[in-house]
Amino acid sequence: MIPGIPTIQQRVVHRFQFGRQWPFRVESGTLACVADAVVFRVGGVSYAMNDAALSRGFAAVAPIRPQPRPELPRNPMTRLVRDQRMRIFAQAMACERGAEGDRRVDVARCTQRLRESRGLTQGELNQIDAEGRELFWPPLSPSVGPLGPLTEAALKLCPR
Repeated sequence: MIPGIPTIQQRVVHRFQFGRQWPFRVESGTLACVADAVVFRVGGVSYAMNDAALSRGFAAVAPIRPQPRPELPRNPMTRLVRDQRMRIFAQAMACERGAEGDRRVDVARCTQRLRESRGLTQGELNQIDAEGRELFWPPLSPSVGPLGPLTEAALKLCPR
């Protein structure tokens, strides 16, 4: 529980609920919203997930975020050079967001088109995805990252 925030405006969340969109190194925590300030609590510390929470004095979220690892990933796909894998990763992220250029797309179809156009198996695309996430390739950012899905879930807890 997060002190000072009504329990009706809090909920426990877990990594498995958000899958690849989980932005933390920890497995679970309490998500809350008060006056549009989004907070995530774990280990007795309440972290700010947006500017409203930062302005209310909650701790910066950086300590529980993954940090980029400059070393090589555990299992890079070597059949394509790194620049090619980085471009594929960016395209896959666009598919995952459901956008391709200026239009909305079906994620599964977008990913299938990407695999077919690049001659990749699903396993190879998964391998590129893992490498890109490990190394925070664009469009990912280690300092910002995809907090959006958790922030959106927390904002639903705020009374309107």
